[in-house]
Amino acid sequence: MKFDNKIIVSDIDGTFFDDSSRIPDTNIDAINYFKENGGIFTFATGRNEITMEPEIAKLANAPLIFCNGSYIYDYDTLRRHNEICIAPGPALSIIKTVIESFTSVTVTITAGSKLYILGNPENLSTPKVNVDENDYAFVTLDEVPTSNWYSIVFHGEPSQLDLVEKFIKASSDGLYIICRSWPSMLEINNLRATKGNAALELRKLLEKGGDIQYKLYGIGDYGNDVELLKSADVSACPSNAIPELHEIADVVLCSNNDGAIAGLIEYIDANL
Repeated sequence: MKFDNKIIVSDIDGTFFDDSSRIPDTNIDAINYFKENGGIFTFATGRNEITMEPEIAKLANAPLIFCNGSYIYDYDTLRRHNEICIAPGPALSIIKTVIESFTSVTVTITAGSKLYILGNPENLSTPKVNVDENDYAFVTLDEVPTSNWYSIVFHGEPSQLDLVEKFIKASSDGLYIICRSWPSMLEINNLRATKGNAALELRKLLEKGGDIQYKLYGIGDYGNDVELLKSADVSACPSNAIPELHEIADVVLCSNNDGAIAGLIEYIDANL
């Protein structure tokens, strides 16, 4: 089939979703067409499997990349692959200082199979969707388990997060990937945990034991997508992407509101 050696790894917010967090109909139609003709489609997101909308996950026909590349999750086997965790020790002191110094900033930590929330939930950048009450907890820092930390997210006003980012960069001795996934979300991950590295590992996982060598297409719009575009064989971004991604993308497509994923699939189809 025409797409049987192609894999698309797509960001979600600002790329797959439109500005109202809805899916343009053209994206759904194009993804179905792509998969029906042999293509592999999946997502790379800052979300985890706890906060991922099930109906969106079902659109993927391969494991998904979560927490900006901290692990690959297979919904068929309920297994994580290529887990890359944050060492909690140094991070604990950073979080403690941020909570004490920036009272309007809320922190979420994905640890193991649970989401831990520190601070006022009204400050969260996005609401918890389809999250079972057993999958998250409002806690103090002392109550967060000190193992299997996949990501730390600081939620707040962009101007406050600018200050938080400066503090973390000055305090972390280069231990982390520090990036914005949205103006009101600042995320830190292990240095090796990027969407790009995880996309390459996913390709290896899919190729293992088979005869197909996949061509990797990566598409995203924001700071946590930089490494995904750099790692892809063909990189793309919607027209609404930040300037840094325009500079490195092989192709700039229509905006997320107009169906950028459909635009990428049309581009692939036209360049077979």
